[in-house]
Amino acid sequence: MPHTQASRHQDFETLTDRIFIYTPPDYVLGELVIICTWLGALPKHSAKYIQLYQQIAHGARILLVESDVSVLTSRYAYQQRIIQPAVSVVLDTIANRSNPRILIHTFSNGGTNTASQLLIVTQERRSAPLPIYGIVFDSGPTRERYQTNVNAMVASLPKNPIAQFLGSIACHSMMIILHTWIYFGNEPPADLQRRIMLDSSIVEAEPEGTRTIGYIFSKADRFCEWTDIADHAKQARELGWEAEEVPFNGSAHCQHFSKDPKTYAEVVSRVWGGDGGGIRGGRIGENPVKALSKF
Repeated sequence: MPHTQASRHQDFETLTDRIFIYTPPDYVLGELVIICTWLGALPKHSAKYIQLYQQIAHGARILLVESDVSVLTSRYAYQQRIIQPAVSVVLDTIANRSNPRILIHTFSNGGTNTASQLLIVTQERRSAPLPIYGIVFDSGPTRERYQTNVNAMVASLPKNPIAQFLGSIACHSMMIILHTWIYFGNEPPADLQRRIMLDSSIVEAEPEGTRTIGYIFSKADRFCEWTDIADHAKQARELGWEAEEVPFNGSAHCQHFSKDPKTYAEVVSRVWGGDGGGIRGGRIGENPVKALSKF
């Protein structure tokens, strides 16, 4: 896999300009956390989630995949081509492993789009669904909503007035094209993402897993309709997943960790460890909740 020595994420190897991999000193074969960021997330935003997983899942590799508007609005063929290095990491993780431990953590619909494309390509390359131990959805996944999607894309752009004005025009233009495409019978991208993440032909429970999903959201989130998340959780339960909905009080889009880091860490721990403590096979690092004081 191509990479450069320099990385804007500390201790990470750069695979592409938006895909990075961290391998801990005490790496446990077959353990992987996949973090798919929201649109426009910066390294300083990702850092606290990386640190959280380094505490809770300290033996796991961390695959970080960033998203941006240019990728989200590209053709699926292009998205699936540029996600290939991440897919290779996933396939290497499960190679000759009878019980891999893989967790996917997505943020907003941008991150869920990344995860769904990764899962599609992984399924195509191995001709079998990917065994998943658990999923954490932060601020998503929601249904296709014109104005909400425009607002989210514009919010990811540089904050100077000219960039916001021109970006808003561009985003409206892209959404008009998308909704015209949908009008002629094509599946809305957000609906595809929601479907793929629960599709048993693409995702299956790891043999020793608990099929756990943690949904983290806030009713105050202006970029995310919480009822869409509740509906997805209901569907997940109907398909046999243990789906936990965790509403945060008053927090903004993808800002729930900052609002209540203790509760956030507990959700992640339950999905990863199944016992709220992030402990597996006698391997435990520093208490993850106490470690939050460092973030």
